[in-house]
Amino acid sequence: MKKTAGYTLIELSIALVILGIVIMLVWRFVGFNTQYATSNAERGILQSADAALTGFALSNNRMPCPDTTGDGIEDSCATGTGAAVGRLPNVTIGLSQATANQIRYGVYRGASAPMISDADLAVASDRMPMLATTGNPLAGYDLFRTQRNGIDFCVGLRNGSNKALNTNLLHVVSPEGNFNVAYALAIAGTTNADGAGSLLDANNASNSPAFEAPSRVTSANYDDRVVAVGFDRLLGRLNCNETLAAVTHAHANAATAAEMMRQSMRDYKIQLDWIAKLAEANYAGAIAGVALAAAAVSLGAAEIALAIAESLVTLGAQAPAIALAIAAEVAAAIAVVSASINVALALDAWNEAKANVARFLSEGYVTRSATLATEFRANANAADAAGTY
Repeated sequence: MKKTAGYTLIELSIALVILGIVIMLVWRFVGFNTQYATSNAERGILQSADAALTGFALSNNRMPCPDTTGDGIEDSCATGTGAAVGRLPNVTIGLSQATANQIRYGVYRGASAPMISDADLAVASDRMPMLATTGNPLAGYDLFRTQRNGIDFCVGLRNGSNKALNTNLLHVVSPEGNFNVAYALAIAGTTNADGAGSLLDANNASNSPAFEAPSRVTSANYDDRVVAVGFDRLLGRLNCNETLAAVTHAHANAATAAEMMRQSMRDYKIQLDWIAKLAEANYAGAIAGVALAAAAVSLGAAEIALAIAESLVTLGAQAPAIALAIAAEVAAAIAVVSASINVALALDAWNEAKANVARFLSEGYVTRSATLATEFRANANAADAAGTY
């Protein structure tokens, strides 16, 4: 009897085991590919969101406010009372991916007064007061508090960087410690890894302005992905440090120096006027001195005549008085000559002082310095209006 070929029970068992292994490997491979694709998609949308936020800051001199209603548009932008955490306002920042609105977004809102120390990054505020000087006499005041631009946003970032840790404001939680950041993004993994009822895990799911650190690794109870941008990192992206170093001092200081030059020219003109007045007064005094000396000559002549008369009456007893009167007359004559010389010198000094005033005015120093100061101040205003970017 011929036997029919086929699989034995052992062979069939081995085949089933091999098939099971292959199925498991295929399932693992598909799962890995799916997870890898999901991870890449998450990374890509976070990068797009991060770039869009930087672009928004460049264009609007602030960060967008969170979306608290789910329509993709920023809400709650009121200074000091606006929300710091919500959804990413993808419509506001021009991010087309619909899933972008599912990203959790937080922004640092450290409002404070005076405005020079403010760090509410979601509000465009004029934080850069450049000291300008003007007036006669010279006075100092905030002239350039008129623009809201990238310079002011950079100042807000610098203010936030200099503030102490405040966990009531946007911050990142890490094993190394908590630290405030300019803004943060969190996108949920595919599963509710921590089993807390939300796809977002741990601090990413909280109502507080807290995010997990971007460095936290994926585990059995955590599969979110986070991007957190610190103040210094954003300062570097926007080239704030170089710009602030120049803008804070250069234009405003030049305008101040020009204004001080204008004041110096005014003061110098006043000094020249006073010198001319003193020269005029000295000339008048010299003329008065001539008059007094002439009067002394006349008085001396009268005294000589009186001494001669007394000498005749006293038969020569008063002869010495004649000599004294003659000596006084000689002294008075010398005083007239000296006073006349003083008049000539005083007149020369007065004429020279008037010439100096006229020459100073003809050169136009006051007008030219005023024009220069006005132009410098206009340039400083223009620099402030132009902003950092």
